[in-house]
Amino acid sequence: MRRITIEEPVTRAAVASRALGWFALAVMALGVALLRTGKIGLEDALAVLAAAPIIALLAALLAVAAFVWIWREGCRGFGQAVLGLLLALIVLAAPGYLVFEGLHQRRPLDATTDPVDPPAFSRSRAVLEARQGVVPHGEKPVRPAVSAGDLPLEPLDLDLSPDEATQAALRVAQTLGWDVLETVPPGGRGGIGHIDAVDHVPWFNLPIDITIRLKPLPQGVRVDVRAVVRHSIHGFALAAAADPVSRFLDALAEEAEQADEGSAS
Repeated sequence: MRRITIEEPVTRAAVASRALGWFALAVMALGVALLRTGKIGLEDALAVLAAAPIIALLAALLAVAAFVWIWREGCRGFGQAVLGLLLALIVLAAPGYLVFEGLHQRRPLDATTDPVDPPAFSRSRAVLEARQGVVPHGEKPVRPAVSAGDLPLEPLDLDLSPDEATQAALRVAQTLGWDVLETVPPGGRGGIGHIDAVDHVPWFNLPIDITIRLKPLPQGVRVDVRAVVRHSIHGFALAAAADPVSRFLDALAEEAEQADEGSAS
C-alpha cells in the first residue's frame, strides 16, 4: 500500500518577504552606485536610495506576518521569512543609524568658525559651473563648528606670511582629498583671500561645500572655515558639516607647526 505524503503549503508572505528583501538590497546598491558615479542628478540618486528602506520595511512587515501565519497554520516558509527579515535589517541599518544619531545630536547643515561673520562662498563663473550652479547657504543662522568634544571651533591664527598660509592651506586641502575649485591669495584691494573646495562623504560621494577665508593680521594670517552640507532630507543632514572643518583645522595647525620648525632649523 503506497503511503501518501501531504506537504504543507509555503506561505506567500514568506516568499514575498524574501523577494522584496533582495529587491531592497538591489535598489540600495543601485542608489549607492548612482551616487558614486554621478551619472544622474543628486536628487534623483537620493530618491532611488530613499526607496530602498521603504521596500525593506515592507519586507520586514511581510516576514512578521509570515511568522504569525506559520505559527497559527503550520505552513512552511520559515527560512524564507528569516532571510527576508535579515535582508530588510541590512538595508534598514544605515538609515536607522542616521536617524538615531540625528535624534541624539542634530547635525548642522551649515557650520563655521565665525557664525557672526561667516566666510562667503565664491560666486565666480568657474566655481558656479563646478558646483552646477549651486550657491551654498545652509541653515540660518549659521551654527558654529564643533570639535569631537562638542566644543566650538575657533579661527586659527597662523604665524605665517599670506603666501605661506595659502600654500599650507592648499596642501592640507589636497591631502584631505578635497576638490579645490578656486584659490585667491590674500592681497589686492580687499586684502582677504579665500579657497573654495568640495569634500565628499565616503562611500556615498555626497558633496560638502567648503570655503576657507584667509585674513591678513599685523602678524600672521587668521583662517576661518565654513562648510555647508548640500544634501538633506527635510532639513536632516546626511553628513556633519562640522567634521571637515575640524579635520582641516587640526591638519593645518600641524602643517604650520612643521613649517615653523623647518624655518627655525
